[in-house]
Amino acid sequence: AQPSDRPREKAELRYANFGVKYAADVKLPLITAVNIDGARAKRIKRGADQWFSDGRIPGAVQLNAGNYADPEIDRGHMVRREDPNWGPLAQTANDDTFHYVNACPQHGDLNQGKLLWQGLENHILDSVRTAGTRACVFTGPVIGEDDPEVDGARVPLEYWKLVATADDQGKLRATAYLLSQGQMIRTLM
Repeated sequence: AQPSDRPREKAELRYANFGVKYAADVKLPLITAVNIDGARAKRIKRGADQWFSDGRIPGAVQLNAGNYADPEIDRGHMVRREDPNWGPLAQTANDDTFHYVNACPQHGDLNQGKLLWQGLENHILDSVRTAGTRACVFTGPVIGEDDPEVDGARVPLEYWKLVATADDQGKLRATAYLLSQGQMIRTLM
């Protein structure tokens, strides 16, 4: 993906090396897509996080800092901060991941769990970097009618991730994952 103010599809937000398909009615990304290039990956140290609204869509249909007031709720990147950090737009891509339209409310235990969301993300990125290969990663929330609300924001109970790569012979391989924060959120509520 290349940054664009004129995407081809409705509700599509393009950033450097990734894109977001956004649903204004639930104030969440429906799906995100990121290209990872392990051979050209750049490590960018995380600084003081600054989150932004995307000026291309009305602020009223985006979550904001107030929706994350509960200290147990994280801004869960759908496109992980490090995944699009490759090539000449690496720093721009890194910074672009801090748009609220690229995040969903995630319980801190899920988001930061070494055996949960963060662990899955680490495994994917480390595998692609080590092999020096490429991957396309698609991520999003499972939006259900019974999703709770925290601070006026809808909180999905589950999240999915699909990873597509090519093997040594160029054959497409894909794996899919589903992680739940249902019990964590129910306990919080």
